[in-house]
Amino acid sequence: MNAEQFLKDIAKHKVRIKLDNGLYRHLQCRELGNSNHWFEIITWPGSLTIHGDMGTWAFSRIEDMFTFFRGRELKINASYWSEKIDAESRFGGPSQTFIPEVFKANVLASLEGYELTDRKKTQLIAALKDQVFNEEEETTARRALAEFKHDGFSFSDPWEISGNGYTYHFLWCLYAIVWGIQQYDATVKTWPVPSETL
Repeated sequence: MNAEQFLKDIAKHKVRIKLDNGLYRHLQCRELGNSNHWFEIITWPGSLTIHGDMGTWAFSRIEDMFTFFRGRELKINASYWSEKIDAESRFGGPSQTFIPEVFKANVLASLEGYELTDRKKTQLIAALKDQVFNEEEETTARRALAEFKHDGFSFSDPWEISGNGYTYHFLWCLYAIVWGIQQYDATVKTWPVPSETL
């Protein structure tokens, strides 16, 4: 999920400001006559909730959560922002899940922590592809890695290797928050905002 994909999804969206009373705000974002990818952003002091077709998440960090998520560019900070989640969506959630490609990449990256010749590393990667990387389910993939042995090599901390990545719906909703705030700012003409809030 990236900004380009998000912008394609909401290309015909319009923003309706349903409430704008200080820190109490309610934005409705959708294509007129179409419920696909609709969402709403609601704030009150110290909290922001996004709700809609791609799930529901609630965040809490500072008094004005628009300031927290605001940016001139359509960029997100999934790692930091996920730490501020108060509630995760039942649909489209959680924010992170086991992703086989992430697990594989992290396993391969962990090989850099061992003193291996190029030849040995190549052999290990081939063995991993055969014994571990063909597993798509988290429990079996982690068990296969924990039991992995090849030519005297085994991983010292296999259970410490992360296989989690951010879900498509969560990333989409983060882009939606930033975009929605940008549309709000353009409508109410609040720019320029102080540089420290960007």
